[in-house]
Amino acid sequence: MSQEPGASGPIGRARRTKRRTMTPYEDKGIPRRAVIYVRVSQEEQAEGHSLEAQERECREFIARTKPHWTIVGVFRDTHSGKTTDRPGFRKMMDLSYDGGGRMLSLPIA
Repeated sequence: MSQEPGASGPIGRARRTKRRTMTPYEDKGIPRRAVIYVRVSQEEQAEGHSLEAQERECREFIARTKPHWTIVGVFRDTHSGKTTDRPGFRKMMDLSYDGGGRMLSLPIA
């Protein structure tokens, strides 16, 4: 497949660039609503992973890296993570559904 002199455009296989969209975590200009969800089992609490320490870490992360985000709720559980039938988790999900799902939670490992 040859191209005539003076014609413009790709020869052979056209290279298409896919436009990369930013995730809500990467988009720094748009205000976002966020929730904090913290959970411990009794064993974790004894090892220094208290609910207060987790919440503090989440708040510090948001303040440091996402200053335009607003925290709209903090939810806590001291139940096993084996099921989603936890009071704090359910309240967080209800708030998300009521708000049209337009909020982010930050998992902290």
